[in-house]
Amino acid sequence: MYWPDDRAYRELCIADAADLIRRIRGHACLLMWVGNNEAYMYGESEEGGKKEFGFQTFMLDFARLCEEMDPERFYTPSSPFGGKDANDALEGDTHAYSGAYHVAGLQYPVFFSEDCYTTALPLHSMRRFMSEEEIYPKDYVNCLPYGAKNPAYAVNRHKYGFRYWRNLPIPETWHRYLDEYAQCEYWGIERYYDATDVESMVYRASVCAADYFKSTVERVRRGIPTENGTGFRRTQGHLNWKLKDAFPMISFTLIDAFLELTQPYYSIKRAYSPILLSIEIGDHIRLWGVNDTSEDVDGTLEFCAFSKFDNEVREPFTMPVRILAGESRIFTTLDHLGPIRRDCILFCILKDKTGTVLARNIEHFDMERDTLFPDAKLSLQVEGTELVIQTDQYAHCVILTGDEEGDAFGWEFSDNYFHLLPFETKRVQIGGMHTAGTITAKPYYSPYKTEVFHQK
Repeated sequence: MYWPDDRAYRELCIADAADLIRRIRGHACLLMWVGNNEAYMYGESEEGGKKEFGFQTFMLDFARLCEEMDPERFYTPSSPFGGKDANDALEGDTHAYSGAYHVAGLQYPVFFSEDCYTTALPLHSMRRFMSEEEIYPKDYVNCLPYGAKNPAYAVNRHKYGFRYWRNLPIPETWHRYLDEYAQCEYWGIERYYDATDVESMVYRASVCAADYFKSTVERVRRGIPTENGTGFRRTQGHLNWKLKDAFPMISFTLIDAFLELTQPYYSIKRAYSPILLSIEIGDHIRLWGVNDTSEDVDGTLEFCAFSKFDNEVREPFTMPVRILAGESRIFTTLDHLGPIRRDCILFCILKDKTGTVLARNIEHFDMERDTLFPDAKLSLQVEGTELVIQTDQYAHCVILTGDEEGDAFGWEFSDNYFHLLPFETKRVQIGGMHTAGTITAKPYYSPYKTEVFHQK
């Protein structure tokens, strides 16, 4: 976090930075240059009694270098940076660490430059570096009784300080594989059913991350408080931390060290769709549209409340909508529908004039732990490189896995861990390294698995 201020060290940093700029400045995906990660924030706070130093390197040297070598790109001295303090969400950019800090204005920050949430990995990845007993210990307790401490707390609280203040029921056996910061960024597990075996332990330690990113990214993509409803979006960006792990561990990753895609990966991928539909459930239910493309969009918005157990559509309506390039706006509220039963699923879809789906979303009223799900049966069909999926009832969290002679690694699906309604047909691209194998689809809460053989 703290860098020397002497000239010799600064010259080393300048040479290193110049080599980096020269090497990657031609990449179109490069958004901006950042002088460092969190050094200004920690130096500003003089954490642990340390003095501020190293500031000249990123405040002066790197700024001058970027101006000379890549003047058309924006440079910021540090991340986070700006405002009354470095991590002020009301100005500049913000690192969340929502499990450790309450940051004023974090619902709609100017730029969410670092956002993280701990997740488990796909089960076959977990089994590669952890034993079954480590993933789900026989003596595991889902809910710690009042006054009881997670054993890891007593061991690590002095070493990691506030990071272990949360009394979460993470198995003690996980801690040797758990990123040291990950404990404080793991919360919300209580919203899901208790784990009873290896599969349910991994699921609930993944779905809480996926749901966090769905709600968070959709909110900051909308970018403005509900009472505004339209106009200039306060939030101008969101970046997830992190994309990929370098070695097997339980961390914040979207892609694990074996190049397998985690459940939060797919949640973020959907939430990052350039055209977004979002259902905001509050005192009123509002249907939002977000258009982050460069062209205006005209289409038809379709909505329904779907009863899971009556297996029928309720309260359907359609309306023409238009959303300008770069705009976020409320299309409508559901006030005109009157009371909506809480056992229903809220479904909306946006189609263009040719019937092409531009955006789609689903929301539930209650947390998963309080919800029952039907025993959905899926049908699968392979058409070329596409997997075509349908269901007889609402299918909650359809999980796709592949297997070729015992190898579950290296399968890639364009979508996964998705919800499906019986009037829909889902098409998923099949990719990856395998030329043939069995693909299995299963709604998480259903006892029924469906298999199909795929060959390129």
